Amino acid sequence: MLLEDNNNIRIDVKSVFQEEYSDPKNRKYVFSYFINIYNDNPFPVQLISRYWDIFDSTQPTKIIEGEGVVGEKPIILPGEYYHYVSACFLKSGIGRMKGFYNFKNIETGSFFKVNIPKFAL
Repeated sequence: MLLEDNNNIRIDVKSVFQEEYSDPKNRKYVFSYFINIYNDNPFPVQLISRYWDIFDSTQPTKIIEGEGVVGEKPIILPGEYYHYVSACFLKSGIGRMKGFYNFKNIETGSFFKVNIPKFAL
């Protein structure tokens, strides 16, 4: 599912319920999400940080923020993409995530934000 195209960065996200790691009787629901980040700019960019707003239907909203993604601060060359997989743990089977990435234009040193619209878990 293509979610957003802003600042010539395209974000593609797919979420999958991980039944084999979940335990609904104990209110443990695991979702993996697969993200592709496409750089359609004529210059390289570096993903500097992330911000996630995680909604779980039975819990308060959780905010996660920090440097990079999955321990990396990838540089994405023009016309290329970066792929990563991560997971989210919920107490209910109904949730969603939204957020943004902060990027750096490698050529100019300027920073810009790329929104990630909400997607279902």
